[in-house]
Amino acid sequence: MAEHRIRPRKFVTSVGLIVVALLFVPATSAQAQDTPAKPETEPAKTEQATDAPLPKKAEVLRNLPSKADLLTKPAFDWVFLKNDDALAVKPLQPRPRTLEQVNEKRKQLTQPPKVTRMPGESQDDFASRLRQATEEHRKLREKADNLELDLPDSTRNPEDEDDSSYKINVDKFVAEVLNFEDIVLRRVDLLLEKGELEDAYELLLFVDRRHLGWPGYDERLNRFLLLDAQGKLAQKEAEAAFVLLEQMHDRVKAAINSKDPLVRYATMGEDLKKCSVELGKAIDVLIEPAVKARDFRQARFHLGRLFKLEANHPNGTNWRDKLIAETSRLLAEATQATTAGKFDRAAALADEAALVWPSTPSLKNPHRAVSLRWPIVKVGVVGPVNPVTSFPFATEATRRRDGLTRLPFFEPTRIDGGARYRSRFLESWEPTDLGRQAVFTLRSNRSSWESTPIVTASRAVTALLERLEPNSPHFDERMASFIDGIAVRGPFEFSVKFSRIPVRTEALFAMPLGTNEQSSAELDQRYRVTASTDDSISLQRAVSEPERVLQRHLAEVTEIRYLSHEKAIQGLLRGEISMMPNVPAWQIDRLAADGRFFVRKYAVPQT
Repeated sequence: MAEHRIRPRKFVTSVGLIVVALLFVPATSAQAQDTPAKPETEPAKTEQATDAPLPKKAEVLRNLPSKADLLTKPAFDWVFLKNDDALAVKPLQPRPRTLEQVNEKRKQLTQPPKVTRMPGESQDDFASRLRQATEEHRKLREKADNLELDLPDSTRNPEDEDDSSYKINVDKFVAEVLNFEDIVLRRVDLLLEKGELEDAYELLLFVDRRHLGWPGYDERLNRFLLLDAQGKLAQKEAEAAFVLLEQMHDRVKAAINSKDPLVRYATMGEDLKKCSVELGKAIDVLIEPAVKARDFRQARFHLGRLFKLEANHPNGTNWRDKLIAETSRLLAEATQATTAGKFDRAAALADEAALVWPSTPSLKNPHRAVSLRWPIVKVGVVGPVNPVTSFPFATEATRRRDGLTRLPFFEPTRIDGGARYRSRFLESWEPTDLGRQAVFTLRSNRSSWESTPIVTASRAVTALLERLEPNSPHFDERMASFIDGIAVRGPFEFSVKFSRIPVRTEALFAMPLGTNEQSSAELDQRYRVTASTDDSISLQRAVSEPERVLQRHLAEVTEIRYLSHEKAIQGLLRGEISMMPNVPAWQIDRLAADGRFFVRKYAVPQT
């Protein structure tokens, strides 16, 4: 410091500090030494050059700037001297942790420079280069020993060549440097203690915009997230609280796993424990109503979120054990229902058990056995599940219901240049008399997988005659125009005499035999409605399969209503349903590409 001329400036400090001129030396160029000193009567060029003593460290820390001042007024740093005086200066460099970086640089400059003699270099040249390196190292060391600072209210004097920068010796006078961002974070601490979270968050964003990754920012933000989550929990906003705690948990874990000292902080382990406790409270609030409402899918969703953060969280483990116990209870009831012969009830209980906790170790085999004993298909539909009778034409729900409950005497199987028909009622049928008569032979038995009743010739003829009687409400004028008479030829055989030969006999009889619910149950019913609401309907086989068969066939069909195709596809992806009868064209390719599904085209066009 002896190389600079002391310029006369008035700074009066507290007792023990004679004049501030002993602390500061103007950062001027070497040529400034030849400039003659100005008379002592010259007024000071800065506003801070007054006779008022400098404030103390405890005073400035007790009276931190307000949020408005921090956001609107120029930034500044505090330099605390070893006599506890506080000096406000313009933001220093380097930052953050200015004093630590300065001391680290000084430590690096403690060793003398290493200069190696080059091959062929003379002794004089080497000595000259060594002196030059030593001088440069001395200047660097001197620069590192002094902290260069600017007073915040200083102004440049046009008559003075030097600026308002000063140098202060670090070892002699500087005790601590508090950067502006750290001052803001101290105000954040006070706001968090008072519960003024909005103001605290605004200042946190301000620090993050000024300097990304500032030390201490993560610690305050995590504390803010914790306090905000606790407030949300107190207001019964568990979902919002859980989202905040998820963010906090990820941030704290990242700090713990990081090796960067600027990212890690002292209380990160304590913060993780506090976050874990609040996560337990939030998960209890989220899962308890879901379990009471039997919405186990939602309960599992929240548990999955928790286990993604902490695989062995005590609250999550407790709920998982409860769900596993509920799964085991439902499986036990399903086993009892199977023993009692209530296979539909057993299948429903097994499906519910699979929904509660699918990962239960003892679930797979019992669920498979029950499902194979009573196969169920759940269908997702858009629109009503019950037929609408007020329309003049059949609705989609009506066509689905008729297709399941009523079996036509002849039914089309495919379109291949023309319609191809088959009949599950007939053993054979043969035209005679050049097509003017047809003999129909009915089947006297059925396969084990079929659910339709066995039809005798007398029942079939009675149903057909009802369609030919003009006074009947089911009179079919078109059929009557072709048929001249019907005769029973045996228990399972009858003949039809035509007044005019039809082009396709199968097309003429492509309708169910039954004309009402009672006759349909005796003649052509395959499935019957067992439960019906506005949003779902269940149909079961009219004739159950025998007890001893090698392979079981479809026993029950359940239709579930969705408000849109998007919701139905969502249900398909979630496993709520196993098929959709109609899929939008723009969704077919995506579902077909998914290995969990396959697409089956209709053999007969539906439109």
